[in-house]
Amino acid sequence: MAERARQAEIEAAARARQAELEAAERERRGRVETAANQVLIGENEKLQTLDGILPAVLNMDDKGQFDFDSYALSDAVKAQLDEIAARLAVAPYDRLHVVGFTDRIGPEDYNRKLSEKRAWSVAGYLMDKGVPPYKLKVEGKGETGSLVAEEECKGLKRDALIECLQRDRRVELVATVKEYNLKVQ
Repeated sequence: MAERARQAEIEAAARARQAELEAAERERRGRVETAANQVLIGENEKLQTLDGILPAVLNMDDKGQFDFDSYALSDAVKAQLDEIAARLAVAPYDRLHVVGFTDRIGPEDYNRKLSEKRAWSVAGYLMDKGVPPYKLKVEGKGETGSLVAEEECKGLKRDALIECLQRDRRVELVATVKEYNLKVQ
């Protein structure tokens, strides 16, 4: 049951990221005027799944691999990143989005900085494994994008609250490939 819920959360995060990418695509569309015609230039970002390995949400197991108030990578996360880096070495992709998140315990500014550190710890590890820095987009979103509903953890004492919010302490990875469409009118 918990595995199905985790998979549903991963799929929902992937759908949300795809919606963000589609919105960004609409903003990037350009128009070029020529003497006789108009050339419409469209740019799409398509998800690169690496045969189902991406998009990935790191630290979604029962115990979690980002400890509370930490950005250190566990051996299990490093093994997962090793596999992703090896696949990226031979796969076409233009951008790897690395997005860190935190739980809602603590000040908002601190959580944003901690989420950035989590994202950069993953990005740094991937760069050490050969992922080019210019293909990375790294950001921390702090406590936004919570996977745990507020009522799920309501009224819990500190230790139980920390455990309840584990799913929010994560890093998401999404790879995209750009596709360009030219249309002359």
